[in-house]
Amino acid sequence: KATSHLNLDPDWPTTIQICDAIRAGDIS
Repeated sequence: KATSHLNLDPDWPTTIQICDAIRAGDIS
């Protein structure tokens, strides 16, 4: 169910932004 919620999450842009922020933090 959690996966389905993520797939249907209308806030994907926000999720992608968070992932990018984490990735940038890891690179720094």
